[in-house]
Amino acid sequence: VDEPIKQLFTINGFIKNDKNEIKQIPLLFCCMTRRRAADYSAVFQKIKEIIPLPRVQRIVTDFERAIFTAVRKHFVDCQHFGCNFHWCQAVLKKVRDLHLATIYNNKGPNPVRDFVFRLLCLAYLP
Repeated sequence: VDEPIKQLFTINGFIKNDKNEIKQIPLLFCCMTRRRAADYSAVFQKIKEIIPLPRVQRIVTDFERAIFTAVRKHFVDCQHFGCNFHWCQAVLKKVRDLHLATIYNNKGPNPVRDFVFRLLCLAYLP
């Protein structure tokens, strides 16, 4: 997205069809100029004005602190998970930030890459 838009915030729902298959459907697209908890709260508040009692069971987001704060405020009884794709992105970004990318990409036995792979697998533990 281009300035002044910072992000295209989307909300998707999941429904089961008559074959018991789960399908993802887009429900809302919101162009956001900021990514603060107050901004996400404003979006969630507007949704609650339109749908007074949304039946939200689970929420999956990236790992922004602001969205975690807003979800905790507006969807108290809802399970909230971080997205595995965004978890992997965050870990690999940290590898680059720590200037470990060259070592990580080396061929052969690689304790850094082994550690990162183990770290990425933490998302699959109960």
